[in-house]
Amino acid sequence: MTAGVLLILLSLIGCSSVKTTTDDGKQIVKVALSAEVNPPFLATNDQNEPIGYNIDYLNEVEKRLPTHTF
Repeated sequence: MTAGVLLILLSLIGCSSVKTTTDDGKQIVKVALSAEVNPPFLATNDQNEPIGYNIDYLNEVEKRLPTHTF
């Protein structure tokens, strides 16, 4: 039964009505972040925004891939 439920869940992964591009045609890439604080890779600032190496890396990738947004 567990295998059947897993199969159903995996088959539904691609079924989504979520928008995958921006209005100007950029592909949207969603990135999951861990809730675990792990400086210098991931932490939050005083405004509770994610900061650190991982965020800097994604920002640089976004600059170099103008067709994508993170």
